[in-house]
Amino acid sequence: ITLNRKTTSQYLCIENPFLSIIGGIQPKVLPTLFEKNRGDNGFIYRLLFTTIGNYIPKAPENNLSLDVIQGYEEFITKFHTMTSNNESKLIPLSLDALNYFQKWSNEFIYVSTDDDRLNQYKSKLEAYALRFSLIIEMSYSVSASNVIQEISLPSMENAISVVRYFYGNFQDVLSMNSSSTEDKDLKLYKRIVYNYKEGVSKEDTVNELNKEGFTVSSIAKALDIPRSTVSGYVNTRTKTTMTNNE
Repeated sequence: ITLNRKTTSQYLCIENPFLSIIGGIQPKVLPTLFEKNRGDNGFIYRLLFTTIGNYIPKAPENNLSLDVIQGYEEFITKFHTMTSNNESKLIPLSLDALNYFQKWSNEFIYVSTDDDRLNQYKSKLEAYALRFSLIIEMSYSVSASNVIQEISLPSMENAISVVRYFYGNFQDVLSMNSSSTEDKDLKLYKRIVYNYKEGVSKEDTVNELNKEGFTVSSIAKALDIPRSTVSGYVNTRTKTTMTNNE
Protein backbone atom coordinates (compact mmCIF):
# COMPACT_ATOMS: atom_id res chain seq x y z
CA ILE A 1 0.00 0.00 0.00
CA THR A 2 1.44 3.36 -1.05
CA LEU A 3 -0.30 6.54 0.08
CA ASN A 4 1.30 9.97 0.23
CA ARG A 5 -0.76 12.28 2.45
CA LYS A 6 -4.41 11.25 2.20
CA THR A 7 -6.42 14.31 1.13
CA THR A 8 -9.69 12.87 -0.20
CA SER A 9 -12.83 12.01 1.75
CA GLN A 10 -12.65 8.38 0.64
CA TYR A 11 -12.01 5.93 3.47
CA LEU A 12 -8.97 3.68 3.50
CA CYS A 13 -8.88 0.78 5.93
CA ILE A 14 -5.62 -1.02 6.73
CA GLU A 15 -6.26 -4.03 8.95
CA ASN A 16 -3.89 -4.59 11.87
CA PRO A 17 -1.35 -1.89 10.95
CA PHE A 18 1.90 -2.13 12.89
CA LEU A 19 5.35 -0.74 12.23
CA SER A 20 8.33 -0.46 14.56
CA ILE A 21 11.72 0.84 13.49
CA ILE A 22 14.59 0.38 15.93
CA GLY A 23 18.24 0.98 15.12
CA GLY A 24 21.48 2.65 16.03
CA ILE A 25 23.52 5.36 14.36
CA GLN A 26 26.96 6.87 14.92
CA PRO A 27 27.03 10.52 16.12
CA LYS A 28 29.16 11.54 13.13
CA VAL A 29 26.49 10.23 10.77
CA LEU A 30 23.63 12.13 12.42
CA PRO A 31 24.01 15.32 10.31
CA THR A 32 23.24 13.31 7.16
CA LEU A 33 19.72 12.64 8.47
CA PHE A 34 18.77 16.22 7.60
CA GLU A 35 20.37 16.32 4.15
CA LYS A 36 18.76 15.97 0.71
CA ASN A 37 15.28 17.00 1.86
CA ARG A 38 15.01 14.08 4.30
CA GLY A 39 13.35 16.35 6.84
CA ASP A 40 10.63 17.61 4.53
CA ASN A 41 8.40 14.51 4.65
CA GLY A 42 8.20 14.59 8.45
CA PHE A 43 9.65 11.12 8.97
CA ILE A 44 12.70 12.23 10.99
CA TYR A 45 10.48 14.17 13.38
CA ARG A 46 8.66 10.96 14.26
CA LEU A 47 11.81 9.25 15.53
CA LEU A 48 12.50 9.03 19.26
CA PHE A 49 16.23 9.41 19.87
CA THR A 50 18.08 7.91 22.82
CA THR A 51 21.63 9.05 23.57
CA ILE A 52 24.02 7.58 26.12
CA GLY A 53 26.30 10.61 26.42
CA ASN A 54 29.73 9.70 27.74
CA TYR A 55 28.55 6.41 29.23
CA ILE A 56 30.89 3.50 28.53
CA PRO A 57 29.04 0.16 28.72
CA LYS A 58 30.59 -2.72 30.62
CA ALA A 59 29.91 -6.43 30.67
CA PRO A 60 27.49 -7.29 33.53
CA GLU A 61 29.15 -8.89 36.54
CA ASN A 62 26.03 -10.62 37.85
CA ASN A 63 23.22 -12.45 36.09
CA LEU A 64 19.57 -11.53 36.61
CA SER A 65 17.88 -13.52 39.33
CA LEU A 66 15.35 -16.17 38.31
CA ASP A 67 12.61 -14.27 40.17
CA VAL A 68 13.15 -11.18 38.04
CA ILE A 69 13.05 -13.20 34.80
CA GLN A 70 9.89 -15.06 35.82
CA GLY A 71 8.23 -11.85 36.98
CA TYR A 72 8.97 -10.17 33.66
CA GLU A 73 7.62 -13.13 31.68
CA GLU A 74 4.41 -13.16 33.73
CA PHE A 75 3.95 -9.42 33.24
CA ILE A 76 4.40 -9.64 29.45
CA THR A 77 2.01 -12.60 29.26
CA LYS A 78 -0.68 -10.69 31.18
CA PHE A 79 -0.10 -7.61 29.04
CA HIS A 80 -0.58 -9.54 25.80
CA THR A 81 -3.64 -11.34 27.20
CA MET A 82 -5.22 -7.97 27.97
CA THR A 83 -4.76 -6.74 24.39
CA SER A 84 -5.30 -9.97 22.42
CA ASN A 85 -9.11 -10.01 22.18
CA ASN A 86 -9.05 -7.69 19.10
CA GLU A 87 -11.92 -5.64 20.56
CA SER A 88 -11.74 -1.86 20.37
CA LYS A 89 -12.28 -0.04 23.66
CA LEU A 90 -12.36 3.67 24.33
CA ILE A 91 -10.12 4.60 27.28
CA PRO A 92 -10.86 8.21 28.28
CA LEU A 93 -8.59 10.55 30.20
CA SER A 94 -9.61 11.26 33.75
CA LEU A 95 -10.54 14.89 34.40
CA ASP A 96 -7.25 15.53 36.22
CA ALA A 97 -5.24 13.85 33.46
CA LEU A 98 -7.09 15.84 30.78
CA ASN A 99 -6.50 19.15 32.56
CA TYR A 100 -2.81 18.33 33.05
CA PHE A 101 -2.44 17.31 29.40
CA GLN A 102 -4.17 20.43 28.08
CA LYS A 103 -2.10 22.73 30.29
CA TRP A 104 1.14 21.07 29.16
CA SER A 105 0.10 21.24 25.49
CA ASN A 106 -0.72 24.95 25.69
CA GLU A 107 2.49 25.80 27.54
CA PHE A 108 4.84 23.60 25.51
CA ILE A 109 3.47 22.07 22.30
CA TYR A 110 1.77 25.22 20.99
CA VAL A 111 4.60 27.61 21.91
CA SER A 112 6.80 28.17 18.85
CA THR A 113 10.59 28.35 18.94
CA ASP A 114 13.01 30.01 16.52
CA ASP A 115 14.04 26.59 15.20
CA ASP A 116 11.50 25.13 12.76
CA ARG A 117 12.94 21.65 13.31
CA LEU A 118 12.04 21.82 17.01
CA ASN A 119 8.56 23.07 16.16
CA GLN A 120 7.98 20.15 13.80
CA TYR A 121 9.30 17.69 16.38
CA LYS A 122 7.10 19.14 19.11
CA SER A 123 4.03 18.79 16.90
CA LYS A 124 4.51 15.00 16.96
CA LEU A 125 5.09 14.76 20.72
CA GLU A 126 1.48 15.51 21.65
CA ALA A 127 0.33 12.21 20.15
CA TYR A 128 3.27 10.39 21.75
CA ALA A 129 2.24 11.69 25.18
CA LEU A 130 -1.22 10.14 24.77
CA ARG A 131 0.23 6.83 23.56
CA PHE A 132 2.73 6.67 26.41
CA SER A 133 0.01 7.46 28.97
CA LEU A 134 -2.05 4.50 27.69
CA ILE A 135 0.93 2.13 27.82
CA ILE A 136 1.81 3.25 31.34
CA GLU A 137 -1.79 2.99 32.54
CA MET A 138 -2.04 -0.51 31.08
CA SER A 139 1.17 -1.46 32.89
CA TYR A 140 -0.31 -0.25 36.18
CA SER A 141 -3.49 -2.19 35.44
CA VAL A 142 -1.61 -5.40 34.68
CA SER A 143 0.50 -5.10 37.83
CA ALA A 144 -2.55 -4.58 40.01
CA SER A 145 -4.72 -7.10 38.07
CA ASN A 146 -7.37 -4.41 37.58
CA VAL A 147 -9.54 -3.62 34.58
CA ILE A 148 -8.45 -0.35 33.04
CA GLN A 149 -11.18 2.29 33.11
CA GLU A 150 -9.43 5.59 32.37
CA ILE A 151 -6.03 7.24 32.07
CA SER A 152 -5.05 8.48 35.51
CA LEU A 153 -3.12 11.63 36.38
CA PRO A 154 0.05 9.72 37.44
CA SER A 155 0.11 7.94 34.08
CA MET A 156 -0.16 11.24 32.21
CA GLU A 157 2.51 12.87 34.38
CA ASN A 158 4.91 9.99 33.74
CA ALA A 159 4.09 9.99 30.03
CA ILE A 160 4.95 13.67 29.71
CA SER A 161 8.19 13.06 31.62
CA VAL A 162 9.09 10.45 28.99
CA VAL A 163 8.22 12.91 26.22
CA ARG A 164 10.47 15.56 27.80
CA TYR A 165 13.29 13.03 27.87
CA PHE A 166 12.99 12.38 24.12
CA TYR A 167 12.64 16.10 23.39
CA GLY A 168 15.90 16.75 25.24
CA ASN A 169 17.59 14.00 23.24
CA PHE A 170 16.39 15.57 19.99
CA GLN A 171 17.90 18.87 21.09
CA ASP A 172 21.18 17.01 21.64
CA VAL A 173 20.92 15.57 18.13
CA LEU A 174 20.46 19.07 16.71
CA SER A 175 23.45 20.37 18.68
CA MET A 176 25.58 17.59 17.18
CA ASN A 177 24.37 18.79 13.80
CA SER A 178 24.88 22.50 14.51
CA SER A 179 28.35 22.95 13.02
CA SER A 180 27.33 21.17 9.83
CA THR A 181 24.14 23.24 9.65
CA GLU A 182 26.05 26.49 10.07
CA ASP A 183 28.36 25.55 7.19
CA LYS A 184 25.40 24.66 4.98
CA ASP A 185 23.56 27.88 5.86
CA LEU A 186 26.60 29.91 4.88
CA LYS A 187 26.84 28.06 1.56
CA LEU A 188 23.11 28.56 1.02
CA TYR A 189 23.22 32.33 1.47
CA LYS A 190 26.38 32.68 -0.63
CA ARG A 191 24.66 30.88 -3.52
CA ILE A 192 21.58 33.10 -3.25
CA VAL A 193 23.70 36.28 -3.29
CA TYR A 194 25.71 35.00 -6.27
CA ASN A 195 22.59 34.07 -8.24
CA TYR A 196 21.02 37.43 -7.44
CA LYS A 197 24.03 39.27 -8.83
CA GLU A 198 24.06 37.06 -11.94
CA GLY A 199 20.37 37.68 -12.62
CA VAL A 200 19.29 34.05 -12.08
CA SER A 201 15.54 33.75 -11.56
CA LYS A 202 14.10 32.82 -8.20
CA GLU A 203 12.63 29.60 -9.60
CA ASP A 204 15.97 28.49 -11.08
CA THR A 205 17.70 29.38 -7.81
CA VAL A 206 15.23 27.24 -5.86
CA ASN A 207 15.76 24.27 -8.16
CA GLU A 208 19.56 24.58 -8.04
CA LEU A 209 19.52 24.63 -4.24
CA ASN A 210 17.05 21.74 -4.11
CA LYS A 211 19.26 19.60 -6.35
CA GLU A 212 22.19 20.31 -4.01
CA GLY A 213 20.26 18.85 -1.11
CA PHE A 214 18.92 21.95 0.67
CA THR A 215 15.52 21.40 2.27
CA VAL A 216 12.35 23.15 1.18
CA SER A 217 12.12 24.75 4.63
CA SER A 218 15.66 26.18 4.57
CA ILE A 219 15.24 27.52 1.02
CA ALA A 220 11.92 29.16 1.87
CA LYS A 221 13.41 30.75 4.98
CA ALA A 222 16.50 32.02 3.15
CA LEU A 223 14.48 33.51 0.26
CA ASP A 224 11.70 34.72 2.57
CA ILE A 225 8.98 33.05 0.49
CA PRO A 226 6.27 30.52 1.46
CA ARG A 227 7.18 26.85 1.57
CA SER A 228 4.31 26.17 -0.82
CA THR A 229 5.98 28.41 -3.42
CA VAL A 230 9.26 26.52 -3.09
CA SER A 231 7.44 23.19 -3.32
CA GLY A 232 5.63 24.42 -6.42
CA TYR A 233 8.91 25.29 -8.15
CA VAL A 234 10.40 21.92 -7.22
CA ASN A 235 7.32 19.97 -8.33
CA THR A 236 7.25 21.84 -11.65
CA ARG A 237 10.87 20.90 -12.30
CA THR A 238 10.19 17.27 -11.35
CA LYS A 239 7.20 17.04 -13.71
CA THR A 240 9.16 18.66 -16.52
CA THR A 241 12.03 16.22 -16.03
CA MET A 242 9.66 13.25 -16.09
CA THR A 243 7.99 14.53 -19.27
CA ASN A 244 11.35 14.95 -21.00
CA ASN A 245 12.37 11.44 -19.97
CA GLU A 246 9.20 10.04 -21.45
